[in-house]
Amino acid sequence: MSSISPVLLFAVATFSTCNPSSTPSSPAPSDPGPGTVTLPAWTLGSVDVDSAPSGASTLVDVRHGTHDGFDRIVFEFAEAVPSYHVEYVDAPQWQCGSGEEVWLSGDAWLQIDLEPTNAHTEEGEPTLDHYAFAPDYDVLFEARQVCDFEAVVSWVAGTGSPNGFRVFELDDPARLVVDIKH
Repeated sequence: MSSISPVLLFAVATFSTCNPSSTPSSPAPSDPGPGTVTLPAWTLGSVDVDSAPSGASTLVDVRHGTHDGFDRIVFEFAEAVPSYHVEYVDAPQWQCGSGEEVWLSGDAWLQIDLEPTNAHTEEGEPTLDHYAFAPDYDVLFEARQVCDFEAVVSWVAGTGSPNGFRVFELDDPARLVVDIKH
């Protein structure tokens, strides 16, 4: 028994001094990691960025997901991220071109305007395989493209309430990210 006692004492001393909070952890899936991007503060105001790309960008994909603390919409471009304006707007919105009223689920509507951008080719073929989605996440209930005309593309997201949002850009490929806080 005397030979086990020092081993047991060593194990107890070693494990009692470990601090689990000091062990490195990998970033959460929603965290882009250190040095990748500085996330902006949440806002209820408007975000207006004039990036002035040369020529219109082509919107090639719109993705969405839910994360711990926020829901996300990602707009991917073939070229650079265009200028954008993001803010909560009044309902209803109108489909550009037809003037048809557009109603979305939710009590608040977040509009994302992208310019100069097209969601179609020069031949008029669509560049997206969908122009609406209804995921019914914690805050994001529905989103729909309401305009693709004269190098302006607009999407509106129906949310449960006018929650804070943040907007930022990512590279390789060029993406605009819109997070809506739970």
